[in-house]
Amino acid sequence: MKYFIGLDVSKATTAVCILDQIGNVVREHELMTDPDHIAGFLEGCNYEIDSIALETGSMTHALCEGLMDHGYKVKPLDARQVSAFLKAKTHKNDRNDARIIADLCRIGNLQPVHHKSQKALEIKTVLKARKQLVSTLGDIKNTTRGLLKHHGLKLSGSTRGLDAFISAVREAITDVRMPVKEAFEELLKALESIKERISKMEKLVNDLDKAHKEITDLLKSCDGIGTLTALSFIAEIDDPNRFTEGRDVGAYIGCVPTLYESGERSVRGRISKTGPEQLRSLLFEASLVLLTRTKRWSHLKAWGMKIAKKKGMKKASIAVARKLSIILWRMWKDGKPFHHSLKEAKELEMKAKNLKKAS
Repeated sequence: MKYFIGLDVSKATTAVCILDQIGNVVREHELMTDPDHIAGFLEGCNYEIDSIALETGSMTHALCEGLMDHGYKVKPLDARQVSAFLKAKTHKNDRNDARIIADLCRIGNLQPVHHKSQKALEIKTVLKARKQLVSTLGDIKNTTRGLLKHHGLKLSGSTRGLDAFISAVREAITDVRMPVKEAFEELLKALESIKERISKMEKLVNDLDKAHKEITDLLKSCDGIGTLTALSFIAEIDDPNRFTEGRDVGAYIGCVPTLYESGERSVRGRISKTGPEQLRSLLFEASLVLLTRTKRWSHLKAWGMKIAKKKGMKKASIAVARKLSIILWRMWKDGKPFHHSLKEAKELEMKAKNLKKAS
């Protein structure tokens, strides 16, 4: 007889539930959240284990890797879908949650999510760390500007670059009393330190770009796509063969509208915004660059400009971002670069030039 395992994971402990093929509870236990410890317990039970299920979360990757190293089949289940089943239970605790997860594993009515490779996890870690440093840099700059206003101080000259901003602040606080001046100096030192660390992160990003040069160069052949977007796409998609249709990619990154249907009523809402937020944001920026900054016309730009004319640039950018995700996926899967020379694109380019001459 085969047995199914459900894990309800928390930071310190994990509730384990073992079910047989019929659905009867064979054993329940609480263990340390450690893959070796959990694997040791399961080996001691001496059951023929079919699979192990757990919710997706921050600790899922490490647990999946550790348990798979011990030879177990692991099914990470989407936490949002599992949550709907857990809410149906009136008495919620870790023990009952593990039992429900084990039952979902046994029934198999939830599709397991894709387990990311180590390569994808490395890229995501570097990109998120860089994003955090850039965000912190912006927060400190804004705080500095706000504190200067409290003291009636204004920055003179250009403050476009970080070095120019630091110089302008130091010039502005020349005559400020010592406690306040020292506080500003500490903020400026923090900016200089973070700038140095961002430079090191940029080097790591460039190293990743070189390590995956074949794929990144292919993706960057598409207008609007840079190094960060290409790497983020590689990290989130991981394996292009896990999607059978292009529209699934757009749904995965959350760029398709929500749908509510009941009887004769059918309502389309805003985009779902589920999935990888950073990739969705980067693709939105790439679509804006494609529509507003890229001079070369393509079929994609022509399609986006038609939507912009009817529904505005924001909706057009969202639509192009979804289309970009599908095109990038197809380029990666087929190994073919982005094509520009299409008849419709050339005609629109000529019309744009004629309009400029006429004006």
